[in-house]
Amino acid sequence: MNTSRVPGFLAFFLASLFVIPALAGGPGSASAADDQPPDPVPSVESDASGPDSLHKDGPVRFEWDATYASWYSFQGFDYSNHRPVLQPELSATMSGFSVGVWGNLDQSQGELNEMDATFRWDGESGRVSGGLGYVHLQYPNRTGWNPSQELLGEISLDALLQPSASVHWDVDQGRGAYATLGIGGEIPLASTSAVLAAKLYAQDRYYGVTGISALETRAGVRRVWGGMTWEPALSRVWSWNNGDFRGPNAIAPSWLFSVSVAPR
Repeated sequence: MNTSRVPGFLAFFLASLFVIPALAGGPGSASAADDQPPDPVPSVESDASGPDSLHKDGPVRFEWDATYASWYSFQGFDYSNHRPVLQPELSATMSGFSVGVWGNLDQSQGELNEMDATFRWDGESGRVSGGLGYVHLQYPNRTGWNPSQELLGEISLDALLQPSASVHWDVDQGRGAYATLGIGGEIPLASTSAVLAAKLYAQDRYYGVTGISALETRAGVRRVWGGMTWEPALSRVWSWNNGDFRGPNAIAPSWLFSVSVAPR
């Protein structure tokens, strides 16, 4: 394993460990109200609407959600030839540790072509939360796509604009890293909430590619109906020439529509 491949992203993530807590004034500056665990805040890294527990009692909490999208966007890349996909997810959590399975179903081909298993630990201190984990990626029905493995780190702040940062380091086939910086917010309305978010994607020698792949802006509406939380959203993927993302290798700007559903 060549550890010299990701020093820039390690510095990026380590810096976020100091910058984001500093915005909160540090864990030691929390008020008396912060002594109680804060309400969970959906991460802007996820397209899901933040599912509630299927079983609120007992040591294990099960959650699920599903997203139907007009195409599969990964860091701005089109992984489904602009064809619709269904992306379900199921997870089980106990004492901060969780295991989850996420899949991508190609609707035009009627087949599963990606399945990711994630094992992670999550914790929080005051308004700062984060997680560390391992991801095993499988690509059934994708010719030439070999299974791979990633290590991940995430951090977020429960504050204005909900800043977050994440780094995934592929220690197998990709031999590089990709990162996301995100901000987002929810604006309560009469019976719904408006959800706004932006994510900046970057890569460091991930499958031999380095640069800022895209910026994604997203606007959605969150509403509870029929005992479920629904969130239709419209995203725009923006890109520009930089690093290895130039000319024919540049990601084409595009619109993306999605609908996410989860238990209330």
